[in-house]
Amino acid sequence: MKNTFFSVGFDPADGTISSIISPRDGDGMNWTNCGKWGLPKRVRHDLPSRGVLPGFELKSHAETADRAESVYEDGELKVTVLRRFKGARLVETVTVKNVSPYPVFPSYGSFSVSIPFYDVYASAAECLKHRCSAHIWCGGNVTYVYALKMGESDINLGLFLVKGAFDGYSEEKVENPKDPSYQYASGRGSFFFNAEPFELEPGEEYVLEWELFWFRDRGEFDEIISSYENYVGISAGRHTVFSDENISFTAGASKEITSARVVSDGKEIPFETKGKTLFVTQKPEKYGHIRYDIELNGVKTYTEFYVSLPLRELADRRINYIIDRQQYGRAGSRLSGAYLIYDTVKECKVFEQLTPDHNAQRERLGMALLIAYALRNGMAKDAETAAKWQKSLDLYTDFFFREVFLPETGQVFNGLRISEKDQTRLYNIPWAATYLTELYLLKNDKEYLVHAHKILLYYYENGGYKFYANALSPVFFLRAYEKAGMEREYGELRACFIRHADNMVAIGLDYPPHEVVFEQTVVCPAAAIIFDAYRITGDEKYLREAKKHLAVLLRFNGIQPSYHLRNVAIRYWDDYWFGKSRLVGDTFPHYWSCLTSNAEYRFGRETGDASLTDSAYDGMRNILSLFEDNGSAHAAYIYADNAFGTPGGFYDDWANDQDFGLYYALKMNNGDL
Repeated sequence: MKNTFFSVGFDPADGTISSIISPRDGDGMNWTNCGKWGLPKRVRHDLPSRGVLPGFELKSHAETADRAESVYEDGELKVTVLRRFKGARLVETVTVKNVSPYPVFPSYGSFSVSIPFYDVYASAAECLKHRCSAHIWCGGNVTYVYALKMGESDINLGLFLVKGAFDGYSEEKVENPKDPSYQYASGRGSFFFNAEPFELEPGEEYVLEWELFWFRDRGEFDEIISSYENYVGISAGRHTVFSDENISFTAGASKEITSARVVSDGKEIPFETKGKTLFVTQKPEKYGHIRYDIELNGVKTYTEFYVSLPLRELADRRINYIIDRQQYGRAGSRLSGAYLIYDTVKECKVFEQLTPDHNAQRERLGMALLIAYALRNGMAKDAETAAKWQKSLDLYTDFFFREVFLPETGQVFNGLRISEKDQTRLYNIPWAATYLTELYLLKNDKEYLVHAHKILLYYYENGGYKFYANALSPVFFLRAYEKAGMEREYGELRACFIRHADNMVAIGLDYPPHEVVFEQTVVCPAAAIIFDAYRITGDEKYLREAKKHLAVLLRFNGIQPSYHLRNVAIRYWDDYWFGKSRLVGDTFPHYWSCLTSNAEYRFGRETGDASLTDSAYDGMRNILSLFEDNGSAHAAYIYADNAFGTPGGFYDDWANDQDFGLYYALKMNNGDL
């Protein structure tokens, strides 16, 4: 199939789409190259002794220049998938017919359709031209995909559902990918969109239909989807609110509202309407997740909010939880004073020296940063609490100097110090320097800055100039050395930071691979460090270069009306490494999304762009759902209905590395970035 707007290829062996290309795309990107687009799937349950019930079998496939039809059957259902052009749009219609002599009731998750956008990671050069970030919203009758080419482009692919309802999606491993570079942990898999439950008497049909379209930018995307009759647009100032704030949102219909309903937790929610818009304002009655099911003119959708403790109270409870449960206190142990992973369900500490993401170092340092920052900003509610926090931090600092840091050389160890030949992980080094700088700001003892200086020099002497470190803030360090009057160290580090930024400018958008070949936190350091070079020097060239990276970075951010997704970066592998569940799959939110918010906030504040600071606050708030009102926390949230064979939709049991997020949320709240 081909016209002026779409070139669509098929695999005649299974009737699925094998390529979707824009004829005007000079890169020739195929927007589906990691699965079988349009393949219906049915999950049926039977007695194990009777074996697996048959899946759909392709009965026929036919195509012409402007339409194609594939027909599948499984003994009960006949599924006809029709593709056709409609002007500048590609329309796909999935008709499900009951061909059995008895009723068939597909329950939720038992009937789905594969729509595998090419959200797979390879080299930066490959990703920026030939891969996309797929922002998926399965909002019932209001389902859409906002798929952006990973690099800046005015050729992006949108999807909007016009008939039926998708209530969620699953991620499945691609067993035989067409792309030989595809690896299990390098992509989000094949997306299966899960239809709402439906009931079919013999001979009855259920229809799903969506349209695909090209768009230039967010503005054009919004303009296109708002033109559909079944569009309902949700708009909220914040999807995470504090308990002393109101939840407030609007829902806009495509035409004047004649019927409306809003339900949450089984209760009817009061609202007002004016023309095409519904207004809801409600004082939250509980902490945590709140879902609003909305029906406007017969169109059903939903939106999600999270109610958090006020930030200082949340920090207070989290810090006390860390000290009471996550700090190891056995005198004489090498772990004495360390902050460790905690299993919030089994209520026990977790430590594995030989599994680096489960050890007593690396990202666990975020707990110490949080406590140090809270202490130096007077967040303890009374003197007794402050003394408790300080005692805990002193114990951790003893552990840090004993097991993590070698003062003679500046080396930072990857776990408990075994020998000076232990592997050095460059990510860890700036975090250690940040901790010592926080201690200086807390205690006004310059000796901590002497150590931090040595650590940073070690970093740069061991590959740091070409390494894209997360959460390295040159301005933060230089302000501390300036405050301390340490001119020599200030000058040396300033030169290191500028050389680092210059290397990133020279590399440009051809980002080098790190622990993950390409992703949000490969791009973020370039945006942040180059922008800090602008803040340090005032040289406009750094501002121009930093903007290029920020533009790429923001393409990872979601726009959907949920605290899980809005202004939250796409990440999909973190629970596998840092969680108890060890699942590959979408983690929305994950705390490292805070680094995008940090970058946005700095850009917005320095350049006067209020839209950037607003989205920064929004994204930063949305990671707070990882922290419970009792002080416990979660390494990640597994968002998809099913992640590579395991049911999702839950918070991981482990409190592990998420406290960097709360640390930076406090800093942003204080304007301290």
